[in-house]
Amino acid sequence: MSHEELAGGILNINLSALAENYRILSAEAPSSECGGVVKADGYGLGVGIVGQTLYDAGCRTFFVALPAEGAKLRQVLPNVPIIILNGFFGDGSLYLKHNLIPALGSLDDITRWAEFCRNRAHKKLPAYLHVDTGISRLGIPNNDLPRLSNLQDEIDAIDFKAIMTHLACADEPGHAMNDVQRQNFQNVFRKLPDSLKSLPRSFANSSGVFLGADYQLDIMRPGVALYGANPTSDKPNPMQDVVELKGKIMQVDTLDKGTTVGYGSAYITSRTERIAKIAIGYADGYPRNLGGIAEAAIGGKRVPVVGRISMDMLTVDVTDINENISRVGDFVYLIGGGITLDEVAAKAGTIPYEILTSLGHRYHRNYLGGA
Repeated sequence: MSHEELAGGILNINLSALAENYRILSAEAPSSECGGVVKADGYGLGVGIVGQTLYDAGCRTFFVALPAEGAKLRQVLPNVPIIILNGFFGDGSLYLKHNLIPALGSLDDITRWAEFCRNRAHKKLPAYLHVDTGISRLGIPNNDLPRLSNLQDEIDAIDFKAIMTHLACADEPGHAMNDVQRQNFQNVFRKLPDSLKSLPRSFANSSGVFLGADYQLDIMRPGVALYGANPTSDKPNPMQDVVELKGKIMQVDTLDKGTTVGYGSAYITSRTERIAKIAIGYADGYPRNLGGIAEAAIGGKRVPVVGRISMDMLTVDVTDINENISRVGDFVYLIGGGITLDEVAAKAGTIPYEILTSLGHRYHRNYLGGA
């Protein structure tokens, strides 16, 4: 018996759509380099195969959050720049071994990386300079920028490759903060030592790519849009769907009107209903709060998810679905079949990032197509 037959859910990952999404994003700014953010195990889809697919589609610069993620990606892509967005961790040995590039987001980061370059590596090593322009997460804050002039020896010990910042509100195109950050990023260069003023600039995340040339700049860093989420909240989604999630029907019962279903008796049948039990639950990353809110799809029709989501299963009302396609062993779509990733996230009161990165490891995964 195949692994697919034994699985409670099937996660189809369309690598051809992933590659096409990279090309769509690249085409938005043909004069800019389009990198790819593949942190959190390639947004939950597998950093190795995601990284290779993006490379085959033309991507040559990759971003992850942590050095261990970079080391894993390096096993697949031996010769590309891999930038560690969360900066400089540990003693630097993993960075040196796997040729990883830290995004230095504090004066202390700069001092420690320079010391590592001089005393351990005995050569200049690459880094990004990360400045904060208003999101107040990582990055050198504005009031520390003048102090960079006191670190010229440290700056000279590092091979800086680019300067980056991160947008706080790019998913809201009309938000005033976008322009504030644009101006702040311009002002940063007035405060930098001369040796850093000509660095390539990296600003745009997925939504930032669609804010125009003032944000695209030299190196773009799209993430979630690569995986099919809509980066343009005020417009139809320009990206292709990358994931489909199907759950297997384990049992179907015909229940009389007034029968309670699931924990807490949260659902009571309003008629004689056929209720299908699906082998996916919150342990698989399907949010618990979608019970009674979400829909599934089967045979081109939508059906309601009823009752509470359990750890290992959920229930759907298939009363109005032909019994020939809603039997034990058949599948319902939870993402796909007309139900988008963005819709699932919105109904769960979250964002597509969280849905993608929560997808569990009990699914049978099919990787389809390629670059």
